[in-house]
This record gives sequence, structure tokens and C-alpha cells, in this order.
Amino acid sequence: MRSTRIVPGVIVVVAFLIGLSVSRAQSSAEQELRRAIESGQMQSADDLIFWSGAFDHPIIGKANLETQGAEIAKTRKNEKRGPEKIERLVVSTSGDLAYDYGAAPLEFDDAQTGTHVSFTPTHLRVWKREKGVWKLAAAFMRPNPSKICTE
Repeated sequence: MRSTRIVPGVIVVVAFLIGLSVSRAQSSAEQELRRAIESGQMQSADDLIFWSGAFDHPIIGKANLETQGAEIAKTRKNEKRGPEKIERLVVSTSGDLAYDYGAAPLEFDDAQTGTHVSFTPTHLRVWKREKGVWKLAAAFMRPNPSKICTE
């Protein structure tokens, strides 16, 4: 009779410890990713998908983004990005996928006209962990600041 009471109790304790372990791993992975984002030490996956208002369509592949990004950079002078404001960051229970939503101020001078442009695009990004390193897998940015992501 006594062993039948112990087994369910052991199962509950084991389940609790597993849940606690997963929660700590998620928290650690979230802190690691948050630090990488906030410090600007972000890496991109080779198969990155990127879209912003600067492009007519999404760019697929890190190499393609570097090439097309260089073309956009030629049209801008004095480009500056402000600090990242992360509104929401969620890491999967497995700790290998995450997404974040937020904003970061952007300003530059148009190379042809000299016109100063300043706005705060909002973003939705997907992250994947490869060999222990968080890499940007997809990013979609929109030049319309929301009410919560203000400068």
C-alpha cells in the first residue's frame, strides 16, 4: 500500500524538477539572446530571410542581403541606428528558436538630395540557435512606429 503512494509523489517531484530545469534553460537562453541584441553582437544565418521598406521584396540569403544592402548603403550618408527597444522576446521551450518584436531608431542623409531622414521602424525577427550561437533567421521591418515603440 505504501509503495503505491510513493510512486505518484515521485512522479510529481520529477515532473516539477524537469519543468524547473526547462524554465531555467529558457531564461538563460533568453538572457543570452537579449545581450546579443542589445550589444549589437548579432549574427545572421546563411539562409536569412530579410525584408524592410528599403527593398521591393524579401531578400533570401545572407550573401544576397550583403550585396543588396551595399547598394542601399550607397544612397545614404551618416547612417545611425539607435538602441534596440525589445517589446517582447520569447524563447521556445527547447531553447533553439525565438522571436522578438521591437523597434530601433534609424536616421541618415539621402546621398542625392542631402535630405535628412529619421524614423523608428518596428520589427519582427525570428532567431535560431546554431552550435550554441543565436543567429537571425528572418527579419521583417516596417517604417511605421507603433504607439508602444516610440523614440
